[in-house]
Amino acid sequence: MTALLLNPTSFLALLVAGAVATPVIGLLAARWLPDWRRTAWVFAALGPFALAFWAVHNAVLATVGFDSVWSAIIVAGACAIIGWLAGRWAGGEAATPSTTPTNPEKG
Repeated sequence: MTALLLNPTSFLALLVAGAVATPVIGLLAARWLPDWRRTAWVFAALGPFALAFWAVHNAVLATVGFDSVWSAIIVAGACAIIGWLAGRWAGGEAATPSTTPTNPEKG
C-alpha cells in the first residue's frame, strides 16, 4: 500500500478522483442537508484544493529545491495561510461575549 501511495502517478490519480468526487458529494449534501450547507461547501472544495496545493507544492520544490530551508518555510507558510483562511470562512463570525444582559427586565 505504501508503494502505491509513493508512486506519483497513482497519487495523482487519487487526487484527481478526490477532486471529482468531493464536489459531487458536497453539493449533494448541501442540497439534502440544508443545516450543514457551509460544511458541505467546505467538503466540496477539499478535493480541488488538495489537487491545486499538490501542484503548487511540486512547483515550489522544483524551483527552490527539495532539501532547502526556504522550500519548507514557503510550504509551511502556505499551509498556515490556507488553514487560517479556511478557518475564518468556515467558522463564520467569531463568538464574543455580549456586554449587554440577556434579560434586560431583570437589570
